[in-house]
Amino acid sequence: MRKKIEIEIDGEVLIATLLEEEAPETCKAILDVLPVEHEVVQARWSGGAMYINVPNLLPKKLDVENGTIYGSQGDVLIIDFRRPGYKYTGGDSQEFFIVYDSKGAQFRYFDGPEICNLFAKITNNLDSLQKVGETVWKTGVKKAIIRCAK
Repeated sequence: MRKKIEIEIDGEVLIATLLEEEAPETCKAILDVLPVEHEVVQARWSGGAMYINVPNLLPKKLDVENGTIYGSQGDVLIIDFRRPGYKYTGGDSQEFFIVYDSKGAQFRYFDGPEICNLFAKITNNLDSLQKVGETVWKTGVKKAIIRCAK
């Protein structure tokens, strides 16, 4: 049975299945630091996605693994800004992206696309995911918790 994580945003709990075959190092690194509790906001330049910026989350840099600049509804990704070549100067920061919109998203910073590691997928309750994402977009910052599923 594949491992799962829970993503709770503003009281709504969503279940994501880890893509351990496609992104084994990323999945392991994330499982090692869970739970994570932080704020989630709209991904301004990326379209139908929200993100959680967590400084100093991972002790070791993540290489690109199952990398993409595009996301589909339910995709859960992470970007590690410590990788060589990133233009962002956010220091030791990592960001989780959660694609909520059925039209998908393209991961961008103000000056162009950014490659993210796709490591999990939400496959059920997509209507709730869409509603949560639209609430974050329209009303602003919400509390988010990512933890291992029970």
